[in-house]
Amino acid sequence: MELTEFTSEEFNQKVILMKFLKADLQRYYKNQSRYAKLSTTKKIHLILANYGLHAIFVYRFGNLIETKIIDRKFYLIKKLLLGVYCILNFLIIKMYDIKISRHARIAKGIYINHFSGIIISKCIIGENCTLHQRVQIEGNDSDLYKENCLIGNNVWIGPHAIIKKGIKIGDGAAISAGSIVQADVERNCLAIGNPAKILKKNFDNSELNL
Repeated sequence: MELTEFTSEEFNQKVILMKFLKADLQRYYKNQSRYAKLSTTKKIHLILANYGLHAIFVYRFGNLIETKIIDRKFYLIKKLLLGVYCILNFLIIKMYDIKISRHARIAKGIYINHFSGIIISKCIIGENCTLHQRVQIEGNDSDLYKENCLIGNNVWIGPHAIIKKGIKIGDGAAISAGSIVQADVERNCLAIGNPAKILKKNFDNSELNL
């Protein structure tokens, strides 16, 4: 199973906030441009109106504080910024019902389609993944990321799907709506059911995960 894994050092080196935010925005622009060419006005409206994007922005802010401000001489600044983050995150949870742990490691190009009931606990998520409403990715308090969920690149997770603790999902996999994943899913597989079973191997999820 080929998965995107980040060690703490590698992830700290790769987290460049603007680069990640740009990639996140491009995913939203790409999805919306399926229907019509996006003007500057429409892009601004998309940014202001998309709840999932707001949640991603707040997560990126919190994760940046957590991973970049590590020097003890900046302790007070970090606490102040974390206070701002906590207020913003509280608003995201109350208004949109989206909970994303700032301890999660989410690569660029994440796309949250719709809102409500979304929980992303401490986990690792690869590039260009798509999550729908009421998706839950479970985690724990372990400092060892290998004990948490590992989601590969270009993974599509349908509405109401639940990924249990410690599960690994390979690149290009698709998890059908309502599935509860309790065992690892290999790359390019379609999983469905409760508990989720492999319905199809060598599945192309590109039409789903635009």
